[in-house]
Amino acid sequence: MSLVVAALVAAGMFAIVWFSRRQYQEVLELEPASGEAAKEAQVTVIIPARNEASHIEKCIQSLRQPQVVEILVADDASKDKTAEVAQNAGARVIAGPPRSVGVYGRANACYHASHEVTTKWVLFADADTWYEPGFVAALLERAEADRLDMIMLFPRNRFRWVSEQILTPYAWGIHFTGVSDANIYNLKHPEFLAAGRCMLYRKDAYDFTGGHRAVLRLPFEDAELAKLAKRHRLRFEVMRASRFASVSMDDSLLEIFRKFPRLSFQYLVANTRRRWIVLSASFLFFLYFPVLGWLLYDGQAVAGWLFAMTPAAATYRWYRNPVMPLFSPFAILLFQFLAVYSIAAHYFGFHGWWKGRQL
Repeated sequence: MSLVVAALVAAGMFAIVWFSRRQYQEVLELEPASGEAAKEAQVTVIIPARNEASHIEKCIQSLRQPQVVEILVADDASKDKTAEVAQNAGARVIAGPPRSVGVYGRANACYHASHEVTTKWVLFADADTWYEPGFVAALLERAEADRLDMIMLFPRNRFRWVSEQILTPYAWGIHFTGVSDANIYNLKHPEFLAAGRCMLYRKDAYDFTGGHRAVLRLPFEDAELAKLAKRHRLRFEVMRASRFASVSMDDSLLEIFRKFPRLSFQYLVANTRRRWIVLSASFLFFLYFPVLGWLLYDGQAVAGWLFAMTPAAATYRWYRNPVMPLFSPFAILLFQFLAVYSIAAHYFGFHGWWKGRQL
């Protein structure tokens, strides 16, 4: 019996990864510009920043591209040298006004800086992202050619800490089991997909929806902006930008515990359907541990050894690394704990932290 159960669980792992990769690949990839559609398009870049002195210069320099008229740094009460570094890099720094009670600093700073935009397009880019030459042209060409109001982009993850290299690819793989491309673009369906690290808006569409002003008192502004886009029937796309955009995943294990409830809210709480699919998929992977113990208890040494390697073999397509998949059992345990903790944090009022602020 243990062999049958082990075979079913192993088959389920491979099926989940195959399905999640298919769902991920359905998210369109940003292609290089042909040089026509965005020929005259211009954009203002707004970089929301709080204590980003170590990242922001690289971000600003990478966004010095021909279509960018101005780079504005929306400073969210930084306590380090973010403003000084940004000014020296050639950006114009706009300090967010003092926050009233219940207002979140990032949205507050972005909304205040948006008043300075006079171009047709505005690009919100996180300070810990950076971009390849041709990115802005490719982005504007896509927006102009498809007559879009908004594009949200997933940059490529660049890791520093081993904990991130172990957890993040597995978490992405599990997350995309619950993504439905059809539901995301169905304006009558409540499901959404948010990618807040890099967002392009047509400025009049941004103003029409209320932009960051509409989410000043909501802690998960990227999720709320994605929902606003659907509610106001904007023409939008969610895309991958792995060729052009990168993000520095610079979180230690402690930082992951602090911010995971915030990051996972849009995936595990705000999308009810996705929550149960993701939790079911992660639970099937979690069955790896009792099933492995059962095989060993039954004296199935060879089958146990083969089954022990199943998570590594199944998740290899997400890790794309010959070593990191061997640590996937740790990712399974950690993700299961963090997922349950995130839901409990939402329903029981626990708070996460971001940039030294309690959420």
